[in-house]
Amino acid sequence: MSNATDQNAPTPERPGTVRGVWLVVATLSLFIIVPAITIGLWALLKEEGVNRQPLVWDDRGQWFSQSARPRPLKYNPIVQAETGKQYKKTNLVISPDVEQMLLGLATLAQRDDFFDAPQHRDTLLDASNQFDQQWYPPYLLASWHGANGDQPAYQRWMSVAFGRTSAAIIQRLVDPAGNPLAGHRLPPVAIGFDRVVEGEINPTLKLVYPSPVSDERGFVYLPAWPTIYRLADPASPLGVESMQHPTGLTLVPQPMDGSEPNWFSVPPPGIARLPDAVLDLQATLP
Repeated sequence: MSNATDQNAPTPERPGTVRGVWLVVATLSLFIIVPAITIGLWALLKEEGVNRQPLVWDDRGQWFSQSARPRPLKYNPIVQAETGKQYKKTNLVISPDVEQMLLGLATLAQRDDFFDAPQHRDTLLDASNQFDQQWYPPYLLASWHGANGDQPAYQRWMSVAFGRTSAAIIQRLVDPAGNPLAGHRLPPVAIGFDRVVEGEINPTLKLVYPSPVSDERGFVYLPAWPTIYRLADPASPLGVESMQHPTGLTLVPQPMDGSEPNWFSVPPPGIARLPDAVLDLQATLP
């Protein structure tokens, strides 16, 4: 009886048969392919969904930030030799009229009398209304009002500025004991938004943030685009690439002693947090 039963039993599929191959493929699809596609789609949708979300200034204490990490734009020498390419791709695209406006306002922000002249406020207001998708004009307008003691206008225009972007660069200012420094005004800060166009780097877009002020938690917030950044010299001429760069990731002024730009970025949602900056204000007093 046992022999008859064995003869009637189905023959197991061997891996080399057509049906066996399909069984292997089906198994792989369940455990590898399907999860990979699902994760990829989730990441794509997550990134696009986050990038579309404007930042709410009043909720900045709950923003999700990630530590800034090095993101060199230059390929290493081996890749350069193999591909013939020196720089990686970038994602920031600025139209000529917008770039002209941005550089014009950055030049204005470099002036010693930026906070003094009412006509600068009017220029910034006109640009904020004309370029109603751009965050830089309302940010400068907020800075102007803040330096002139109008806190309601400062808060209002900061809300407008961050509501026009999904990205920011932030840093907390603390004293040597680790306590936050609220209301501390920094010297001007400059961020370079380098782009790679047809394989060549374009370093001309540098924006100046004149005298950022820390909030009640000691944080300085700079609006930005979700792209690659480098810290730059706020006093150097716009449109000219310096051969020296700051080496640390801090908004606090530092020597320009690096031979290469210190490019950095974060994954989405694009809020890059720099390491806390320790300021010993007592040591700077006369």
